[in-house]
Amino acid sequence: WGWKNFQSWISTGFDNYLVTPSTLTHRLLTRLALENLFHPFQPFMIGQMLFPPKIAMKLKIPLIFYGENPDEYGNKKNKIDSPKKDIKFFSKEKSDDFFISGLNRKQLLEYGVSDNDLIAYKPINKDEVSKSKINVQYLGYYLRWHPQENYYYTIENSNFTPSPERTPGTYSKYSSIDDKLDDLHYYTTYIKFGIGRATYDASQEIRNKHITREEGKALVNRFDGEFPDRYFDEVMNYIDLGADKFRKLCDDFRSPHLWTHENGEWYLRHNVNRTGVDD
Repeated sequence: WGWKNFQSWISTGFDNYLVTPSTLTHRLLTRLALENLFHPFQPFMIGQMLFPPKIAMKLKIPLIFYGENPDEYGNKKNKIDSPKKDIKFFSKEKSDDFFISGLNRKQLLEYGVSDNDLIAYKPINKDEVSKSKINVQYLGYYLRWHPQENYYYTIENSNFTPSPERTPGTYSKYSSIDDKLDDLHYYTTYIKFGIGRATYDASQEIRNKHITREEGKALVNRFDGEFPDRYFDEVMNYIDLGADKFRKLCDDFRSPHLWTHENGEWYLRHNVNRTGVDD
């Protein structure tokens, strides 16, 4: 059973006005992103960046709001001085020349994916964006974007309830709980870069002065790199990948300057608690 068989399965005949990706297309792109980039969340993230402005242009919706600016998570401070989303995130001068899941458009067509299936992941032409004058902004520019404080606000003002269980790899129960790929995504980040979800969560809460650095280090030591058991089998079934193949990919994507293999186990060379093999 190979990926070429997707050719006869992929759904076609979408309405050319509002096109959404088929489940099979997204499954294929997710697997390819994992195999080629060890980034299973990339197709979703690209679709999230591109699809709303694309629909706004078609329906002549002048103003679109995203939640927080990605730069809230520790990128350059000058990137949050404006509420506007940089159009480079959803447009390109040559909109047919794009990569996703580690492959370009022409390579993807060889898997039986049609251009119609890729519309949701295709960037908008830069000139078309300029002519449309759509305004894409971040709500986080106008409201303080502190996940913990936002959580308390939603509890007091809505029917939102947190997850009944702690998110694998971290200590929270309320942040980013809407996608079963999240757990795996943060685990692959840990494998590639040596920092996992607890590092991301603790770093932000330290910056927001909700916890101390020492508390953050303790949380990272306890939870970072925890294997995402919760939805692992379901996700592997979704992308038709065996657990053994996934573990081999983990080993293949561990950078030797971050990891060392000793006595059949992998260890980080350095970590924030300075307990790594080379610390």
